[in-house]
Order: sequence, then C-alpha cells, then structure tokens
Amino acid sequence: MTQKDNAFHRIFEVVGQPESVVPLTPITSPQPSTELESSPEPEAESKKRGRPPGKKSDPQFISALAYIKKKTHLQVKRLLLDKEEQGQKQDFSELVQELLEFWVQLQQGEEPETLIARLEDSQKSKD
Repeated sequence: MTQKDNAFHRIFEVVGQPESVVPLTPITSPQPSTELESSPEPEAESKKRGRPPGKKSDPQFISALAYIKKKTHLQVKRLLLDKEEQGQKQDFSELVQELLEFWVQLQQGEEPETLIARLEDSQKSKD
C-alpha cells in the first residue's frame, strides 16, 4: 500500500514516527446488505425493564398544580406515611382524586350522607 492509499499517513509524520512502525490496514467501506436481515427478537426484550408506565405517561391523567398550606401538606404526608406503615398505602394524588370526585358529586346534587358513607366504605375496603 502506498502513502496515497493510506488516508492517515500524515498522522505518523505529525507524531514523529515513521509509518513502517505501525502496520497499515486497508480502508474499506461497509457493503450494503442486499438481504433484509430478520433477526428474531430475544424474549428478554418482550419484557420491559424498569418501572411500569405511570400516571405521567397515561393520557387519562394531567398534572395539576394547586397551592395548599404547608401545615396541611405536612399533616397529610404524616397521615399517609402512618397509613403506609400499617400496610394501607395510599398515594397523595389518589387521595386528591377521591376528594375532588366527592366534591363534584356533591355539586351535582348527591346527598352528603350518601357520599360520606361511600367514601368511608372505600376507605375500609382499602384497609
């Protein structure tokens, strides 16, 4: 192979070593495949790794920002943590969802006593 064939011959001049010290390898370009390669997907890829999709990627949910008092937030966090220690885990956003649904039903004319009984039943069923 001559110096013209080797695209990197100037590198050796800059470094100060003769080309003969480093073996020359021919430059080849990859050949396009004429066949469509269909490799079977490994079974491990069918099982997705990591967390399951959450509310953030669920189109039925949106993120809503609400300002609440710090004291209320701390009280709710403490109560939710206490429930979790007792094996009754409830997500903050699930709690907010339940309370907002309760309010909507109340505004639509449902009887407060009926709604309270239903809310209590749902809390007992989670226990």
